Amino acid sequence: MKTITIGRGEGCNIILDDPAISRRHAILRISTFGQMEIVDMSTNGTTVNNVRLRPNVPFPVKRKDRVLFAGVRKLDWKQVPDNTRYLKWGIAGVLAIAAIVAVFSVATMFYGKFFSSENVDSEGASVPNKVEALPSKPMKSENMDSIIKSVQQKDKAHKQAEEARRHKTDQNEKSVKEKKNDDKDKRNNSSKPKEKKNEQSPSNNIIM
Repeated sequence: MKTITIGRGEGCNIILDDPAISRRHAILRISTFGQMEIVDMSTNGTTVNNVRLRPNVPFPVKRKDRVLFAGVRKLDWKQVPDNTRYLKWGIAGVLAIAAIVAVFSVATMFYGKFFSSENVDSEGASVPNKVEALPSKPMKSENMDSIIKSVQQKDKAHKQAEEARRHKTDQNEKSVKEKKNDDKDKRNNSSKPKEKKNEQSPSNNIIM
C-alpha cells in the first residue's frame, strides 16, 4: 500500500501553500489494486463531496470524488499516481495472451484433423485416409502380433503377384518362340516339294 501525504509542510508529497492548510493536513492511502482511502489529520477539516470527514477515521474515495481541504483548496487528482492504469494494462496483456493461445489451440486442432483425414495417392491426388490414428496408450502384444501378421500377409501376397506376373511373361515369351518355330517349319516343308519336282523333270524328258 502506498501512502501520500497532503499538507503545507515541505515534507509532504502534495504541497498546498495556504495558511488554512495544516502542515500535515491529510494522508491518502492507495492499495495495490487501486482502492483508496483518505484520513483527515487537520484542524480546519476535510470534506469529500461536501461530506465532512471525522478526524483520524479512514474514508473511501475515488478519483472522481471532490475532495476539499479546509474549504479553500481542492485536491488535484492529476498529482495522485494512478496504479489502476498499470493494473488495466496487465489485465489487457493477460487477456491478449489468453486469446492468442486459444486461437493457436483451435488452429492446431483444426489442421491436425484436416491433415489426418486426408492422404496422398501415387499420382499426388488427395484421397481420404481410412487408417485411424493409433491410441496414445501403449499397444498390447496381441495388437502388435496382429499388425505384424497383417504386414507379413501383405508382403506374401505381393510376392505371389510378382511371381505370377513373371510366370505369365515367361509363358508369353515361350509361346512367341514356339509360334516362330512353327512358322519356320512350315516354310521349310513348303519349299521341299518344289525341289523334287524340279529334279524329276529332266528324267521325264529323257524317257520321251
